Order: sequence, then structure tokens, then C-alpha cells
Amino acid sequence: MIFGNPDKFAIHCDIVEEWNDDSFWYNGIYDIYIQGKKSIKNYLFQN
Repeated sequence: MIFGNPDKFAIHCDIVEEWNDDSFWYNGIYDIYIQGKKSIKNYLFQN
């Protein structure tokens, strides 16, 4: 899912279902786009 405009500033995040168990935590990957380019590449997150 992308939040924002990738040509200006956007955050892209995806939950990786295989990394999650039945707890309330969600694990996945996110990227930050600034002016159409990734500024952080495939950073792992745990929410």
C-alpha cells in the first residue's frame, strides 16, 4: 500500500503474512519515496 504521491513524498508498506503468527504484531517491509526514488530500501518493520 502506498501513502502519498511517489513523485513528491510517499511511504510504501507491505505486511508479509508468512512472518506473522497469531499475535497482534504485524511484520513487513516499508520503503520511503522522495521525488520518485527510494530513499530507504526495503526496511523491515515490526508494528
